[in-house]
Amino acid sequence: MKNPLITMSAITGNPTKEEIYDYMEKLNTNGIEQVMLYPRVGCEIEYLSDEWFEKIGEFIKTAEQLDMNVWLYDEFNWPSGDAGGRVTKFEEFRLKAVTVKGENMGEIRRLSTHNSALFGEKYFPDLLSEKAVEYFVACTHEKYYEKFGAYFGNIIKGIFTDEPSMGYCCPENSLPYYDGMENDYKECFGRDFMEDMENANELFCQNAVALIADRFHHCFIKKIDDRCKAHHILMTGHLMEDHQPFAATRYNGDLLRNLSSFSLPGIDEIRTDFTESFLLSLFGAAEYASGEHGAMAELFALGPCDMSYTTKRCMIFFAACFKINHYFLAVSHMDLRGNRKIRDYFNDFSADQPDFKGTLLLAKDAKLAAQYAKKDFTPDVYVRYPTELCAKHITDNFNMEAFTNLLNRLSFYQLQWKFAAEEEDCGNIPVIEFNDKLAYCLNGTVTSDVEVICGMFQKEIAVTDVQGNIPQGIFVRKFNDKTLAVLNLYGKAGTYKVNGNEIELEQHGIYIGTSVPENSLPGQKEKLSASFQIHYDNENMIRTMHVNGKLPLSEIHTDSDRMVHFAVSPAKKCQEVK
Repeated sequence: MKNPLITMSAITGNPTKEEIYDYMEKLNTNGIEQVMLYPRVGCEIEYLSDEWFEKIGEFIKTAEQLDMNVWLYDEFNWPSGDAGGRVTKFEEFRLKAVTVKGENMGEIRRLSTHNSALFGEKYFPDLLSEKAVEYFVACTHEKYYEKFGAYFGNIIKGIFTDEPSMGYCCPENSLPYYDGMENDYKECFGRDFMEDMENANELFCQNAVALIADRFHHCFIKKIDDRCKAHHILMTGHLMEDHQPFAATRYNGDLLRNLSSFSLPGIDEIRTDFTESFLLSLFGAAEYASGEHGAMAELFALGPCDMSYTTKRCMIFFAACFKINHYFLAVSHMDLRGNRKIRDYFNDFSADQPDFKGTLLLAKDAKLAAQYAKKDFTPDVYVRYPTELCAKHITDNFNMEAFTNLLNRLSFYQLQWKFAAEEEDCGNIPVIEFNDKLAYCLNGTVTSDVEVICGMFQKEIAVTDVQGNIPQGIFVRKFNDKTLAVLNLYGKAGTYKVNGNEIELEQHGIYIGTSVPENSLPGQKEKLSASFQIHYDNENMIRTMHVNGKLPLSEIHTDSDRMVHFAVSPAKKCQEVK
């Protein structure tokens, strides 16, 4: 495939044919060979209008001229399923919820939500309704195919669905509801839906979530994937709240099953914080669902805009260790109108960024990372993804600290692990499961102490500090072909021992070696430098950061006389510009 870096290209303003070519050509010159056309705040063209499709056509023709690939996006902003408000303008297509606990138990109503400046007051689409989803598909997927079908499967590689969910804006004491749900409950479980709810039957929530999850998979996930396959493109994107089992179950029903139905499954890692406790859970879900085409990750959107390429490269290699081989770069605004409303999201992958020429180096390393994503690894242990347990406690705001602690401690001890779904046969490899109180269960041992569980494995420690201790912040992947990837995520820069041999590893540095000391495996040893040499000779833009609404004193220094233009948002008060 072309280079695996794919910009999420926000179409801002109303760009001319010449502006589109200039934007795309600069991306291509700097190593970006694929773009996703991203309808987003800042666009001044009516979404899904004739003018909109004409503009998309210009991007596609330009991509053909430049030998680039295009990915489509199935919504305006997010979440997917509303077609920019066209779906929820019909009351029957708005999400419904049933109150299952506390006051107003049994009440069924359509819900709106207010999400500050991001969404405003709005309804969310009912993705448990076949008619609502069919209408969404007709407005988006089918319209794109009608206009650009000749490009599907060649220039156009796939379509991105962004955070579709069966549970947006459902309060904690409620569940999504669809017409016929009570009859389905009776048919599946031989019990009365309302009676089980009122009597607080211990299996009520688990059974109800199973129904809803199956409905979401049938009405939305499978329908979209089938449509993409029929049109010879990939279904990609990611689901809402994919970072840990409880949230994933509440919003998606069965995360692993749904992701596995994507042609190119994906996750959302936009924080770029290697210390986040749920990071491994995110990547583990992508690894589980990865298939013929690999997997994808949406990366870097929360910035900051001066994030180093070293950090970006380390995150890309970290993702590659979990079979992720497509890296969607968020966000590439055509101009800064895309950041005027959604101000928290700013890491601009475009020629406006002062160090954009460094993308050539990142693209080179991303291609190498995608090669490592093809490698497999055999787990020392499986971790059972506790979907049914989370469903059982879906109204209880379950604390998943035990789950994320387990993944982090297993990785600290350099044990290789993978997720297993409920009831999945894992052969002779041990499986860690969870009981109803989220205690760990392994080979008859039940404990709430994660160190006890980790201590039940014979640890082969490949990487230590110079004193022989297991270092913090170091991630180790042992591939089946005996190659070894060592990533310094947040450990100290300095000297480490890899199978007894000393190496220097900077923070966010990467070392590729071998897991078999006596076998040289020629050509496999490589330390990727944490340094980038970039010459800034392009016109560039510098954006001062306003943290928590404060107006900082910013100083910009140049090494020669030059013209400087200041752009000040009218929504902000500029105290002084000298």
